[in-house]
Amino acid sequence: MEQMKKEFCEAEKAEKATAKKKSEELKKAYKELASLPVKGRPSKRKKELLAYIHQLEQEDDEDAAQISESEYQAAVEELAGMPKRGRRSKRKAELLTIIALYKGIHDEQSKGTLSAAHRKVIDDLEAKAKAVKGAKYALGMNPENLSTSLQDKLKLIEETHPDLFRAYQLKEKLRVILHMKDVKTAEGELDKWLEEADACSISQFEDLARKIRRHRQNILNSVELQMNSAKSEAANTTVKALIATARGFRNLDNMFSLVYLRCSDIVVPLHNRYQQSPEKMRQLREIQNKRKQQREETKETSV
Repeated sequence: MEQMKKEFCEAEKAEKATAKKKSEELKKAYKELASLPVKGRPSKRKKELLAYIHQLEQEDDEDAAQISESEYQAAVEELAGMPKRGRRSKRKAELLTIIALYKGIHDEQSKGTLSAAHRKVIDDLEAKAKAVKGAKYALGMNPENLSTSLQDKLKLIEETHPDLFRAYQLKEKLRVILHMKDVKTAEGELDKWLEEADACSISQFEDLARKIRRHRQNILNSVELQMNSAKSEAANTTVKALIATARGFRNLDNMFSLVYLRCSDIVVPLHNRYQQSPEKMRQLREIQNKRKQQREETKETSV
């Protein structure tokens, strides 16, 4: 009996020594891993450390890197007294490793305490999040340009996220109103849209409805005259690009000269190079505008 007791005590001591040694090795590996650079391509030593840590954790997760609460609190207090700026010292890397290990073990234990019902709810939410991932492409494109996969994604959003699909419908209705040709029809549809936006209980669209009411007449004028600020915004973008390309100008006259040269019909004759006349360039622009108008008309008839 005494012999069995003695063997049991020796086995327990050996097991504790092995667990302690493994814990020290894991701490040492984490410490060395924390000293390596985070950015850039991982080095060979970093890959070896990650594989070694994974192997130790797989062998015995319960005995690896046990950090007591007192050690964790002491590490937090010591870390709070260290300077936040400057190069990270070795001691700071050790303290961060201790805190990360304690939080990792604590998170693992807290995950294990969840009930089956709570875990099922979390799994369902994660599945919904994965299903809606990548839906911004389907929501941002026009319905006539959607592929089959994006149409399926849109149907999934309609079933699982009705509020998001409602916002998508309001966005599409407003887009159709802005592309209308008849101002009276656009006025009636815009009033209906404002009522729907007020009743949709989506705060973002309620704010948008208030802004549209303030600029309602300007929007209707844009529909009636078929004009917008696209050309002025394009010219503004061109001027900004010219200034950035030139890295600034010594005086404003040089900038104005380059803007006139780029944004006007001025033709500078160059030797051994064909240059179109202003009349020819104007004819080409008219042809392009006619083709664009025909494409819009065919798109409206298809919708």
